[in-house]
Amino acid sequence: MTELRVSVQGTPADLILTCGYELRSSTADGAGSLEQEYVVEPSPALVWRSCEELDQLVTDVVRAGSADSEAGAQLVKIGARLYKALFPSADGSIPELVRRLREAEGPLLLRTNESTIPWELLHDGNDFLAMGRDIGRRPLVTQRVVPGRNLDAIRRALIIGDPLGDLPNAREEAERISAWLHDRGVECTTLIGRRADPSGVQDQLATGEYDLLHYCGHVVTAPGTTYAGLYLHGKEMFDQRSMMSLDAHCIPPVVFVNGCASADRMANLCVPFMVHGAKIVVGARHPVGDVPSREFAEHFYTKLLAKASAGDAVRTARQALRDAGKIEWASFVLYGDPATRIAVGEPAPAPPPQPTSEVDRYRMDAEARLVMDRMVRNAGPAGFVSSLDLFLELLATDVMRARITDAVGAEHLALAVYAAELLRTTQASTPVGRANADRTVQVSDTVNNVLWRAERAAQVAGRDAITVADLIDEFVAVGGGSTGPLLGLLRIPLHRLGPSGPQSVAIRTTESQPAVVPEDPAAADDLFDETGDLRFDRLGPDVVRAIRTAGMVASLVGQPISSGLLLYGFAAAGGGALRGALDRQGDAGAAAIESLTPARRTRENRFSPRLRKILLAALEDRQRLDEAAVLRHLVAEPSSSAREVLTRSSVDIARLVSDL
Repeated sequence: MTELRVSVQGTPADLILTCGYELRSSTADGAGSLEQEYVVEPSPALVWRSCEELDQLVTDVVRAGSADSEAGAQLVKIGARLYKALFPSADGSIPELVRRLREAEGPLLLRTNESTIPWELLHDGNDFLAMGRDIGRRPLVTQRVVPGRNLDAIRRALIIGDPLGDLPNAREEAERISAWLHDRGVECTTLIGRRADPSGVQDQLATGEYDLLHYCGHVVTAPGTTYAGLYLHGKEMFDQRSMMSLDAHCIPPVVFVNGCASADRMANLCVPFMVHGAKIVVGARHPVGDVPSREFAEHFYTKLLAKASAGDAVRTARQALRDAGKIEWASFVLYGDPATRIAVGEPAPAPPPQPTSEVDRYRMDAEARLVMDRMVRNAGPAGFVSSLDLFLELLATDVMRARITDAVGAEHLALAVYAAELLRTTQASTPVGRANADRTVQVSDTVNNVLWRAERAAQVAGRDAITVADLIDEFVAVGGGSTGPLLGLLRIPLHRLGPSGPQSVAIRTTESQPAVVPEDPAAADDLFDETGDLRFDRLGPDVVRAIRTAGMVASLVGQPISSGLLLYGFAAAGGGALRGALDRQGDAGAAAIESLTPARRTRENRFSPRLRKILLAALEDRQRLDEAAVLRHLVAEPSSSAREVLTRSSVDIARLVSDL
């Protein structure tokens, strides 16, 4: 392995350009523990003009639809000019660097802070650097880099194509790449058009189950920022801010981005993928035709799946396109160590043992079993599976998403995904405690009822296995448990999610159902007065705070206060007794406290644009926001939801502002 470190100081607007080179190699003559640094000041005008000409040449030829010998000769000419500008033979030390670089064996890893210069297209007189040897880039970054997962196999792939519905060629590429990978034993999830929405993509990546992400669509930059991202359905971006909300190891080890992009835009997208755990990222600097792009990807994946290194796979794909007379080979860039390969002879890490649960005894088809296994695995650490856990996993299926979209539209689907995740820990079924010593996960009555009914629905239909549709139908039939009110709050009519409306599933049975525990009138008299109000004089201050906190959450989701919500109330309100008792249980108690009071980072994208504007206005004249300042600005905004809530209660807004 040879590593060339390049530090570039200067931009196209500067009059001085400085390049510092440091070569590290275990095979080149003169290599040792101390490495010489080579510094050169090339002509800025010559360097940046050559970079522009190379990019324009490739773009023009691609748009024209064909390359000729003249275009190839021009590519060599400009690449040679740029090579001589960056490695001038007149400089006394640079020829030594060039000699050592040529004599060094193995792949070339380019570590640089510069993304505009097409290093791969530099021509040394013999060939382009990208053709003469395996080459990859590893940008110099200041962020903490997530180690990511080892590239031990490509078993599952997430394919995203034509999210906006305006690129039929991208759609075809996604479908053909998916079929091509599937034929080679790779399990593929393909999101095309409206299915490639932000919540859907985020949910799929959040599983951490994908080894490959292949995207074909638009690569754009957010207005007013340097953030480059993948355009998803609804013209929403998936960029480095989206990656931050994913857990470690969720970004696949291999990422392939086929989207029209400039050099800077591609770097600003590929680098975040690497920062968040990707081992190798392949991207295109220029617009690339659909056929050459697909051919490049197929050549690349063929070599990679055959255990070749990433650098060899990319170079082979480039060579195949060049041999076919297609200039698109010059557009693709490899980010990552070119020596990276699928581990040979190393067994894949054993997955954590799946907790046992009451769902194991039911017979299901492959898709339904996958849904239930994810549900148990995700809820396993808490030892309890609720109706919300079931709903979240059903929400990730194509069947449920299609039914919600058909019933209320894609916008409400996105809202359902976001809200369900956000309220996971504040539902009545919030998991408390941990799994039993034998890792047996308990299942709520609602989930048990859904499974019981789904089994019988399958039998009535003449099947011996439960399907995802059976689970959804019975989830609807039982009213969704504690998740039903959540859907009502989101204006998603639960009854419309069944196959034929409210009467869709109504299996009658004589078997007994769980009995309802009757209310104890005597106990109610001790807690509530004759009007039904709670007797706060009978409660300690910590209990009052906990009940009020639980009541606020219960009001938000439209359901009664439950034991789970009250426990959450004690934790959120800072009750000393609960925390003290849990603290004495060590790690188990600490985990319970964390599950009850999740520490969420409050990022910019969690605020509405109006609220962010209000908070900035309130902060303008002070170093730190106080309650009164925030409230005055909240109600001063004519169209704010805060003002609307108070106006509906006939509050005098002017007087309120004055009193604040």
